[in-house]
Amino acid sequence: MAAMLFLCLVLYVGAFPGGVTSKVLSLGPITVIGGMCYTIYLFHYQIFSLLVRTTSNPYLFYAIGILSMLAFCTLFFVLIERPCVKPRWPKLLLAKVRSRHIVLEQKCAIRRLHTFIPGT
Repeated sequence: MAAMLFLCLVLYVGAFPGGVTSKVLSLGPITVIGGMCYTIYLFHYQIFSLLVRTTSNPYLFYAIGILSMLAFCTLFFVLIERPCVKPRWPKLLLAKVRSRHIVLEQKCAIRRLHTFIPGT
């Protein structure tokens, strides 16, 4: 109950612009983690479930857990979630796949050409 009251107090004080709490909550790392909150929500349980079998030291468990969770979630957020937020992401992905397919076709054609032309 005391933790809940403390959280309410922090949020209440943070709501006022220019306050210390609002300045702390608007720091770069805090806002980045806030942007990744859904990714963290999706993967935190799986990551900590894997780690629970590896260490019995609670401090080491949480240190490794938080660092590995942030690393994995950052990669997932940057490589998958953020690109998929763009409204045209299916078209962009299809264009990338097609361009790579064209490059592969060209490389295969060049290899076939080299096998038919003697001395190349």
